[in-house]
Amino acid sequence: MLEVHCEGGAREMKLLEYFVSLDLLDIQPADVVVDVASNWSAFPKMVQEEIGADVYRQDLIYPPGRNRNWIGGNAASMPVPDEFADKLVLHNAFEHFEGTSDTDFIHEAWRILKPGGLLCILPLFMNNSFTNLTDPLVSRRGVVWDEGAQVVEQQWWHNRFGRFYDAAALNRRVLQPGQELGFKPTIYHVTNAACIHPMLYLTFVLMMQKPSA
Repeated sequence: MLEVHCEGGAREMKLLEYFVSLDLLDIQPADVVVDVASNWSAFPKMVQEEIGADVYRQDLIYPPGRNRNWIGGNAASMPVPDEFADKLVLHNAFEHFEGTSDTDFIHEAWRILKPGGLLCILPLFMNNSFTNLTDPLVSRRGVVWDEGAQVVEQQWWHNRFGRFYDAAALNRRVLQPGQELGFKPTIYHVTNAACIHPMLYLTFVLMMQKPSA
């Protein structure tokens, strides 16, 4: 199993994601961090042990509600108070937010973040045309495809839905709603990921900062 992962670059991909998000977020011991759509990521434990920050895991697959450092339910409606976190991060997750959940999450991030707080989304999946990617071999019951998006089927992708923005869709669904709230967005272009492994696909990263009070 380890050999397969190495050949495909999965281990290298996660390590690169973690390295870049840690560099951009500059997490401090006093920070409250939410790893959004965390699933069973190693990132929260690593940050807790190496930095000492207070890290929460959030995911739809967890039991609903907040149980210690576990937050269950929709990322666009978290059971936490306003201005709860200093940093929010999504590793390889935002593209799976179906329907209006991507836009809704930007509104929730604004509510949850403290003044000066940071949101990091990576990879930010971009394409020349607005595209919904799907695997016809998995259940797609209930999926509502994005209006105006091209639906592309890819067998053995193992995911029911993935959103690849073009520039117009990104602006309409993410950047403009965020800027209307007050977020200051920055998009980073990663140019040398292939130097680590030829299969790595971290090309764009979206950072959004809530201005300080």
